[in-house]
Amino acid sequence: MRTIAWFIIIGGSLLAIILFLRHWPHHGNSPPPIKEQTTNASPVKVQSKTVPALNRPLPQPVTVSPPVVVFGTNQEAMADQSVEVRIKFAAEMQAKPAAELLDLWLKQAKARNDALKLDFIADALATRLRDTQVDLSAVLQRIRELFLDPNTDEYDRWQLAQILAQAATKDTLAMLLSLLDSTQQPESRARLLEQIAKASNNNWSGHYHEDFTDPLANAWKSANAQSDALPALGKALASVGSQDAVALLFSQIQTGGQTINEFEQQADAKAWIAYMSLMSVRNPAALSVLNDQLTTGSADAISTSAAGFCLAKMGISGATEVLLQYVQANPNNLSAYINNWFSQMRDEGSVKLVDAAVKQATFVNPQNRDNISAVLNTWLSQRSENLRPVPIQ
Repeated sequence: MRTIAWFIIIGGSLLAIILFLRHWPHHGNSPPPIKEQTTNASPVKVQSKTVPALNRPLPQPVTVSPPVVVFGTNQEAMADQSVEVRIKFAAEMQAKPAAELLDLWLKQAKARNDALKLDFIADALATRLRDTQVDLSAVLQRIRELFLDPNTDEYDRWQLAQILAQAATKDTLAMLLSLLDSTQQPESRARLLEQIAKASNNNWSGHYHEDFTDPLANAWKSANAQSDALPALGKALASVGSQDAVALLFSQIQTGGQTINEFEQQADAKAWIAYMSLMSVRNPAALSVLNDQLTTGSADAISTSAAGFCLAKMGISGATEVLLQYVQANPNNLSAYINNWFSQMRDEGSVKLVDAAVKQATFVNPQNRDNISAVLNTWLSQRSENLRPVPIQ
């Protein structure tokens, strides 16, 4: 009996020691006890979706080839002349006033015997239409009448639209928009829309034509979600890239929902076209608007998605800097955004900014630094392929 009692005493003592040790505080390298997660703990959010998924076709611009026309032979055709003769003829045309050039263009268009000479005259007329010191209203009205004349063939209409687009002034853009409103023939409309987009992207004066914003905005606002004009008008607004133009596109985008998921489910064609048009923004003047849209909402906001999409497509260091500042200050894990945004860098200035940030900048979430570093390393391994011009969409 004493033996059994001793076993009971010893066993009880050992059990007490074990229970005591299990509740003794742990120190050194021993792993801490597993604790139940408290209710106020906030898990790190991983934003996995950067752009909404388009699950239906959108209205596409109608693409048509230039009208086919056969030019007759001419013994003195400009194509057969020396370079010196061509240069002299072009200089002579550039010196003539717009009204005279329109007469010459019409005469040459009817003759149909020298395509190159017709092009020289058209080019000079487009240049003269930029003259702000001359009242050109009569010339523009005559172009309008010629375009709408049922006896004018499609080739001449096409070249008249090209002349207006190449001039790329507020008055010639207004004329293109006016002709669009007066034209129902699908091919003529398609060619006018093409030239409206080209005019808005024509930076002949060395700056973006922000003065196009109001007429383009009015045309955009009056177009319904099924209009054939939307793709060209959206691209034109983005190409102009003024603060008001970009703000208008964002206003349209946000009619489709406040989050990426809502946008996928609710956005109409007009909101979608506004979103996709952002890939054509290049004007640095838009950066302040884009920064506001990027930082106002949460990571899953459609405004954040759209602004990041636009900034990544711009291909300039100023846009990359906006994206970097957003990532540095964000406590969330933005791995999907980081992979999407910084893999699209196309200029050395952006690469230097990212490299410096990885080495020197403070990131609220260190995981974002690691993700950017990984993207940068991949980018550098493909430097020759990545350093290519960003195409205008």
